[in-house]
Order: sequence, then structure tokens, then C-alpha cells
Amino acid sequence: MKLTKELQNFKSLREISSILEFMRIPGVGAELFKEAILKFQNPIKMKTKIQEDRNFQKKIEKRKIGKNKNEDRGLIERTINYLKDLPSNESFTYFGAPDYPSRLISTSEPPPILFFKGNPELLENQNSVAIVGSRHPSNRGITLSCEIARSFARSGWLVVSGGANGIDTVVHETVLANRGFTAAVIGCGIDVKYPKENKFLYEKISRNGLILTEFFPTTPPIASHFPTRNRIIASLADFVILVEGTEKSGGIYTIKKAIKEGRPTFCLEGDGLLSGAKNFIQKTLKKVKIVKSLKEIFGKMS
Repeated sequence: MKLTKELQNFKSLREISSILEFMRIPGVGAELFKEAILKFQNPIKMKTKIQEDRNFQKKIEKRKIGKNKNEDRGLIERTINYLKDLPSNESFTYFGAPDYPSRLISTSEPPPILFFKGNPELLENQNSVAIVGSRHPSNRGITLSCEIARSFARSGWLVVSGGANGIDTVVHETVLANRGFTAAVIGCGIDVKYPKENKFLYEKISRNGLILTEFFPTTPPIASHFPTRNRIIASLADFVILVEGTEKSGGIYTIKKAIKEGRPTFCLEGDGLLSGAKNFIQKTLKKVKIVKSLKEIFGKMS
């Protein structure tokens, strides 16, 4: 179903308020929000239309089972107040708005709302790659990450990562050092600095790249947020490269999401890809190509 011209013209705080109210309903996530916005089109009238649609109500009720969102009655008011007084380098969009990132529109779980710090137009770069990996990389893993990030930066690609310690940090810093384009997808509010040691890196990215998140302002980083943000990293890229990792790492989750969205995926061994993870990838994630160099990646893509 296509978005109507009526919906495409929406971009006001009133619409955002309606969307926030809908997203606070237990059981409502990105997938159900996408279905609702495509079906009902108008965010303001969405709540009323859902009340008139018994079948859609049943879908919500079904997904409520076992789920309970923390009551935070001040969330909407705080978010709206934050958006009313945005700094000059911050902006926001939502699914259905004309400036919503095109790479995310067709994904299965597009973020309902996105908050930006920096230049969101970078997301429309013709070529994009995601590079993620261990928070505790080996020396070889660091060397490989630098080599890969440098190559893509110098070729004009947008390099996406997660802003975390370890490989993510190496990737962002290398791209910036080579005057390339980088985007950090974070697992907390746009106004929250996490990890704290990356405070100055975030400032550099916001001036020369982009920081983005689907989490509301002031939202703290908690463990469950990072698998959620990893799907965005995977979806923003033409293909995904994992540099080292373990079977239960966030990087493995990212490539799982990349496979779901039809993105080619590669895993660079380094010295930190534990044998258990390698066996897991070979047996379970058969579409992932395990390689040892950037040259090998391009060889397998040609």
C-alpha cells in the first residue's frame, strides 16, 4: 500500500504526539505501527479509526499478552517539549514523512520515529556499508577494522556502526580521520552520551556525520535496546561486515537481521572469532561468508 499525499504532508508536533500515544500501547512495536500507518494513513485520526476497526483491535490485544510497557505519563510531554526547542543540528522524522530514510521504508520493522543529530541527508548516500564487531577486539581485529573503514571512507561510502566501544569506535574514528561519512546508531536517547568515554567522538560525529536513534530523548541505555538498534544498522547498509564476535554478541544479531532484510553479510575472522561462533555461523547462518580480508569480500561480491 502506498502512502497518500495527505500522510506525506504531515510533519508537526501534533502528529508526533499522536504517534507517541499509539506507541505507548503494550504490544505495539515497529511492525504493527507500520501496518497501522499504512492502513489508516492519518496519524491524528489513527486512534479513532482503530477504535472503529475490530480486527485491528484484536491484533493489538493479541500482542499485549505477556507485555507491559512501563507507565510514564510524562514521556509524551517531555518529548514534545524537547522537540519544540531542538538545537540547530538536531531534527526528527517518522515513518510516512517525506524525509524518512528511503532504505528503511521497505524493511519489516521500520522505526516509527527517528531522532537525528547531524546531517540525516547522509542516509541517502548512494553506497552504504555497516561495520560492526566486538567491544573487546584483538589487535588484528583493530587492524582489519581500520583497513576496511579507511577503504570505504576514501571511496565515498557511508559507513554505519553502533557508536559502542571496541570495533565501532575504531570504525567511526578511522572514517572521520579520512574525511569520510559515518553514521552512529545508538541505543539510548539522542541527548544521552553512552558510553561516556565516547563523548568527544559523538561530538565529532554530530559535526561531520550523523548520530541517530529511535529512542525518545532522555531514554537511558539498557541491554534490550541494543538488539533493537542493531536492526537499524543492518537495514541502513547495502551489506554488513562483522569484525570478530562471539555466538551471543550483538554483531551476530546484526547479521541475522541483515539476512532477514536481504543484505549480503560477511564475517572477518581476525583473532577474536571464537571457534564456537564460527561453527554457529557455518551451521546456522549459512548465507554469511566468512573471509579474512577486504579483498576477499569484493571477490565474493563480484
